Amino acid sequence: MIIASSVSGPFGVLDTDPEWSTRLFAAFAWTPLEAKAVRGTMAGVAAPLTGEQQKSSLYRATGALAVDMESHIAGAIATARGLPFAVCRAIVDPAWRSLPSAATAGLRDDGTTTILPILRELLKEPSQLGALLKVAGDARAARTSLVQARHAMGAAGALGV
Repeated sequence: MIIASSVSGPFGVLDTDPEWSTRLFAAFAWTPLEAKAVRGTMAGVAAPLTGEQQKSSLYRATGALAVDMESHIAGAIATARGLPFAVCRAIVDPAWRSLPSAATAGLRDDGTTTILPILRELLKEPSQLGALLKVAGDARAARTSLVQARHAMGAAGALGV
């Protein structure tokens, strides 16, 4: 779990609201998330980073703990409107692991997936199945962590600005 202090991306470095971010992070105290939670910079990109080398290069360039495709957009909109923003992310694919091409084959622009392109990719290269199942398991664990985070933040009253 990452609570971002800033998001570095196509719109420059966007700082998150320090008080709100501190409240979100503090909400994890005495919960199973306490040991998993870190604070730091996120990186924003326009397309998924699938390879270990891509992820390492971005880390060297930005120092970002993780990368996503949404936080920089939310931050830019909030900044343009004079609103505070905070970022809480669960990590699905670690930096040391490359994603199989099937993992992103069905990814739509809105973040949802469609199964047919994934199945086509698996038919072309069935050896991806093991890695794809690992990603699915990691995604399930990340979703569980996000649900736990939402409950912890709600119980701590950390979601209000």
